[in-house]
Amino acid sequence: MATNTKILNKRVEIVDIQPGQEGSLLDISSETDSLTNTNKHLGYLNDVQEVIVRQQRNMRETLRGTEEPNVYFLYDRTSGEKLFHIQENIGCCQQQCFGGSRKFKILIYDKFNREVIELKRSTSCSDCFFCLSRCCNCLDKVTVYVKNYKKLPFEWVKVGQVKQNWNFIFPSFNVCDVSGEKKYKLKGPIVTSGCFSNIIFKIQDPLGNSTVGNITKEWSGLCTEYTSDADLFTIKFPDGNIDEKIKATLLGAMIFIDFKYFEG
Repeated sequence: MATNTKILNKRVEIVDIQPGQEGSLLDISSETDSLTNTNKHLGYLNDVQEVIVRQQRNMRETLRGTEEPNVYFLYDRTSGEKLFHIQENIGCCQQQCFGGSRKFKILIYDKFNREVIELKRSTSCSDCFFCLSRCCNCLDKVTVYVKNYKKLPFEWVKVGQVKQNWNFIFPSFNVCDVSGEKKYKLKGPIVTSGCFSNIIFKIQDPLGNSTVGNITKEWSGLCTEYTSDADLFTIKFPDGNIDEKIKATLLGAMIFIDFKYFEG
């Protein structure tokens, strides 16, 4: 006796699972889509044009005068929504001995407490004339990584780098993509400290001909400025459909600037 079976709008897949390979079949697309809007790596950075980065005030650092791991919170300037939590991960010896020149590993978490961005910096020399000479390999840099949640195992993927330029007068940096191509140039003021005024680092095109955005260290008030390292920054990203990985690298540039000029 023959039996006819119709299966409409169905697709059946038979998968041969080998021992120890169960984890490779995990489908995380539904989870990732619920956490991010347009990009499974970075999510919320895609939808913002301007952000506020506020460093958390540490009372132990204020009272004891010692360096503590930096903690920041990143907010969308338009809506005020908290998007990321930024946490420095470094040993006590590095903090006390090297100050703002210390190497660091900084992890950036989204609002679901998931690691999304990692910043790494090696121990740098002081910004003396000899260490900033063109023939010396001591120019400072920060490398930016993004965690790839698209497939197992979840791994860190390099997406960009911020490199210090030799400049005897102005603070100067290159913002590069993963291939090393310069995407933007950062140019700071001659004086990186001041009272009652903001300090602006211009985001310029690769040739430095026009300003397309800025990283601003906001004046936080006399009491905060002189009793703690709790700084306040804003980042205005360049207009247009900027790559979210470059936005992550510009965020790394802001942290880099804070350590070099406003830490300690």
